[in-house]
Amino acid sequence: MSSFLISLFGKRAGVALVKFLPYLLVVSIVLLTLWWVDGNGYDRGVEATEHKYQTAIQEERSRQSEANEEALAEARQRQLKLERLLHERNTEIEELLLEGSEDPDADRRAISDDSVFRLNRLR
Repeated sequence: MSSFLISLFGKRAGVALVKFLPYLLVVSIVLLTLWWVDGNGYDRGVEATEHKYQTAIQEERSRQSEANEEALAEARQRQLKLERLLHERNTEIEELLLEGSEDPDADRRAISDDSVFRLNRLR
């Protein structure tokens, strides 16, 4: 190899290249290795990070979806309960109004015992 470099570049330049060639090869190998590690390591790091965050995003979406479904079911149950209570309250008010219209003392200025009992039922 050294005779080839000497014949190619001349005696002085060939001898200088022969002396520095191992160092140049080592530096070249180190630079190529660093370049390869940087390129592949960066790509692998990006892929790993993307995978990690995509997995976390999917888990969070699933968690939020489940929480929303549970909250919606609870809200529906609460709405049904409130509708039932409203219906019961309206029925009771209708009964009280009917009883009040049937009260023979409804046109009097004073409140009768039956009227007081009906008012107490409203509480």
